Amino acid sequence: MKKILAILLSVLMVVSMAVVFAIPAAAEMETITVDGDLTDNGWAADGWTSVTPDNGYWQGIPTTDTLSYKYQLRADGTTLYFAVVADCALVPGGNGSGTNIRLWVKTDSAATVYTHFFEVNAGGFIAKKCGSLTENVNTSDVTAAVKMNASIKEVDGKTYAEMSVDLAAFGGASGFPAYVCVSNYKNENVCL
Repeated sequence: MKKILAILLSVLMVVSMAVVFAIPAAAEMETITVDGDLTDNGWAADGWTSVTPDNGYWQGIPTTDTLSYKYQLRADGTTLYFAVVADCALVPGGNGSGTNIRLWVKTDSAATVYTHFFEVNAGGFIAKKCGSLTENVNTSDVTAAVKMNASIKEVDGKTYAEMSVDLAAFGGASGFPAYVCVSNYKNENVCL
């Protein structure tokens, strides 16, 4: 029963992927320094996507949680940049017990689940690769291999996170479906 539920949740996650990120020309990109300060000129003022309980989901199902955030994906031809501003405090703890921000990507068209995810929380950051194209199992730490860097901080009760990842190292150089998820210390989860 657990295996069937895990497969169903994985399929629902993939079905609910709402963003397909296309890699822009390098000339379109300005400077981004991964430091948690989102005032760099590489973050487009009009490039934010807002996620609220009205348009967000959890495991493919509309959510009743109250968490809201905005995010932005950018690239310069070699590096993916990801930023989030979440309307919640930065609380230490991992997935389900603290503020946790994840970017899930699928770079293999044969996959029915994500191929990688990139996570940042108060304890640090990690990149993982899924060990299966059909199930969320046997993940391996690939943080060093994808040259991931991240920063997260709280300012005035909001969480600001920034990360960068080498596009070629995770197979994302030609674009990919992406799934953004933020969870907070109340175990509220809102994804888009």
